[in-house]
Amino acid sequence: MENSLKNNKKFDLELRFQNVQKQKIWVHAIGYSITNNKGEVTGLRGVIQDVTEQKSTRAKIEKSQEMQLLLANHTGDIICLQEEDTTFRYITPSIKNILGYEQSEFIGEKIFRIVHPEDFRTLKNFMVNKILKDKSKAAYSFRALHKKGHYVWLEFLTSPVYKNKKVKYFVTSARDITQWVLAKERIEKYQNSLQKLTNEIITIEEKQKKQIASNIHDHLSQSLVISKMKISDLKKEPSSGITNDDLKFIEDHISEALENSRKITSELSPPVLYQLGLIDALYWLTDDLETKHKIKFKLNTKNTTLKLSETKSIILYRSIQEVLTNAIKYAQANLITINIGTNKKQISIKVIDNGLGFDTNLLSTNNHHHKDTKGSGFGLFAVQERLKNINGTFTIASEINKGTTVEIKLPITE
Repeated sequence: MENSLKNNKKFDLELRFQNVQKQKIWVHAIGYSITNNKGEVTGLRGVIQDVTEQKSTRAKIEKSQEMQLLLANHTGDIICLQEEDTTFRYITPSIKNILGYEQSEFIGEKIFRIVHPEDFRTLKNFMVNKILKDKSKAAYSFRALHKKGHYVWLEFLTSPVYKNKKVKYFVTSARDITQWVLAKERIEKYQNSLQKLTNEIITIEEKQKKQIASNIHDHLSQSLVISKMKISDLKKEPSSGITNDDLKFIEDHISEALENSRKITSELSPPVLYQLGLIDALYWLTDDLETKHKIKFKLNTKNTTLKLSETKSIILYRSIQEVLTNAIKYAQANLITINIGTNKKQISIKVIDNGLGFDTNLLSTNNHHHKDTKGSGFGLFAVQERLKNINGTFTIASEINKGTTVEIKLPITE
């Protein structure tokens, strides 16, 4: 006030007053000096306004802005405001920790200058088709160039800000997922190695079965045949002292052993699979099962052969054999149909039975041991895993009292 009176100056002050109720209030005092004809200051004129509420509101806003600035400056993620063409209007200082750049190096720049060339087109399409058209809020990942020259995997979420129904800005948050991506790649590499190992084990297992079957055929069966021939010779010599009944008894048991060894050989490693291929092996299998279990089988296909590697043929054969075994054991069906079809892309095999059907929810991986599946669940789960190793798919559909349909699909190309 003294300065205004002495120097003819305006004043603009915020002051704390106490009202008659002894309450402290904030006031805004604005004024100017009054002069006479001689230009001498004779007094002050002004306005005092209660601004307590405004002052309180402003303090809250300043506190909120301070908190926002604190969060923005210390967040581990990159948070930024971009124009429609991705030009940066603002970016948090965390850009330095993640990508090595200063804030000032990004303001006015576009995101695409640091995007990996292989990710450029897909990122642009995602921004146009998902963010702008579909208004997607899905996360997306891409590789961004670090200031030191290497690439960092970023996962970002972005939301468009509209003004007059047009996109004005994007608000984007991004985080470094490089370690997660590298770990995922290691897991996938391990899974691929595990799949190869599984296929090798299956191949080795089949070779062992083939070897055992060959040994049974070459040694045991031959010994039994020679024994049978010797008994026939003895039967022609009554002077040997052995009765025909004894010889007949031994001969019958040898015949039974021969038949069993033949069955074991075929079940361990069906020669027809290696000699004639999968289609003929399935014809042989269905004929054998039909004779054994008195169930009608139908095999429908226009294919005489399927061009498959030995590993794929073995896995497909064993998978179908497991499905048929389950149907025989649990479905109580009297007709099982196998439909085999091919096109340029894949082989499709459907196994349909007219049996009891069941609740397929019991075949989830967490419940494959459930008592209601009567032990069949794990076998089908194992089939699914084997087929997955050769890029095949396995689906099963069933209704109570309406039968079950199993579909196996295998791509023809690698």
